[in-house]
Amino acid sequence: RVSARELVARVGAPLATSRLRTEVAARERAAREEAEATSRAKDEFLAMLSHELRNPIGAITNAAHALSSLRGSGERTERLAQIVARQSTHLTGLLDDLLDVARVTAGKIELRRRPVDLAGIVERCRRTLEEGGRDSHHRLEVHTAPAWVEGDPTRLEQVLTNLVENAFKYTPPGGTIRIEVGTQGGPDGDTAVLRVQDTGVGISPDVLPKIFDLFVQGERSLDRIEGGLGIGLTLVRRLVELHGGGVEARSGGRGQGSELVVRLPLLAPPLEDGEAPARSGRSAHRVLIIEDNPDAREALQMLLELEGHEVETAADGPTGVELAGRFRPDLVLLDIGLPGENGYDVARRFAEHPARSRMRLVALTGYGQENDHLRSREAGFDLHLVKPLELARLRELLAGL
Repeated sequence: RVSARELVARVGAPLATSRLRTEVAARERAAREEAEATSRAKDEFLAMLSHELRNPIGAITNAAHALSSLRGSGERTERLAQIVARQSTHLTGLLDDLLDVARVTAGKIELRRRPVDLAGIVERCRRTLEEGGRDSHHRLEVHTAPAWVEGDPTRLEQVLTNLVENAFKYTPPGGTIRIEVGTQGGPDGDTAVLRVQDTGVGISPDVLPKIFDLFVQGERSLDRIEGGLGIGLTLVRRLVELHGGGVEARSGGRGQGSELVVRLPLLAPPLEDGEAPARSGRSAHRVLIIEDNPDAREALQMLLELEGHEVETAADGPTGVELAGRFRPDLVLLDIGLPGENGYDVARRFAEHPARSRMRLVALTGYGQENDHLRSREAGFDLHLVKPLELARLRELLAGL
């Protein structure tokens, strides 16, 4: 025989446990939904931040390139244009690093792997530095041998650029930056090795073990005020690790310079060169710019015209599609954030355009996250480029038409 009190206790305990589990599950579900909503809001904010910053930087960069291309503009104008171009590049690099650290930390970077020669990456970086006058106050030494890896060329170039910029930052004018690429055997297999050495201020022993941690920077005196966010080397380490490699820093201490070494799994050279050679010479092309920002539109138009191309512009999608029927462009540079019909809608309209088969449709936009690239492909774009567009990349694009 069971008393009423015992019966309540026996039945009530499982009921209480069940209610507790239901309440805990509901709280966990609510917390998960809140976290997902916060993550989506953060992604949307970063996308909008990127777009809003890249638009003015793109206009400034194009205007600087156009100023540099003007004949008889004077030495002072040329020097000012170079300053503007350099600082625009610096701003773009800071923005890219900031956004990419957030993406890597969240596991949202997808590598587009293919066979790539690290020596070719170094050569492109060297040309960019020389064209931008970035090496004018330092001695740059480059020594490379073929070293093939399976990797994302854009991300590997980002790794090298961050390492070189770090060397420039901490090396006084007149110092030497040395870049080496080669191969090395080891117990774990052959590796491709990228070294960036400098004769700069070096790294103190207390900072050296933490140099790749987020927001860690070497000590600065008041005469070494060139800035940074302390995220460049963190991004380097995480991108290298995504490629299956590792990176280390070496230094003899303060005033002894530094060396940063990247090691990646070596790949057998492909039977055929994986990168098409750049075409020599320049041909004039017809280019249509569809861009609602008047400064960005005018600066890019002037730059292209100074390069010898025929250019037409439109401030919105419908006008651009109509103009393309008469102008029959070889290349359409189409912004995404347009008034009325956005760039994706306009790209879909171009799919039915009679001249589509002979034109290349390129998204030129401030939106640069992975989802934006995917949406561009789905909408029918041939290529997705993020503002500001480097002059060398623009010339390469036009040469490949």
